[in-house]
Amino acid sequence: NLKNKNILIVEDIIDTGQTINYLYNYIKNKSPNDIKIVSFLFKPDVYKLDIPIDWVGFEIENDFVVGYGLDYNEKFRNLDSVYKLELDER
Repeated sequence: NLKNKNILIVEDIIDTGQTINYLYNYIKNKSPNDIKIVSFLFKPDVYKLDIPIDWVGFEIENDFVVGYGLDYNEKFRNLDSVYKLELDER
């Protein structure tokens, strides 16, 4: 039951915002008192929504990143830092 609760959505990364849009609207329909959003990484150049991101750890460019919990095909999640992944475009 989320009615009249203060909700904090914690995200690892927000780029286009499709996931946060779904979560925000789903939770909003449950009549919470307030919804705040925090994200470790944020890509402002590709984010096109009006939903405010209340706290951001780091703004990054529109690159694919891995490490520190972020993965690519279930790999690289356990790296102790965040790295830009350059994919071979062949």
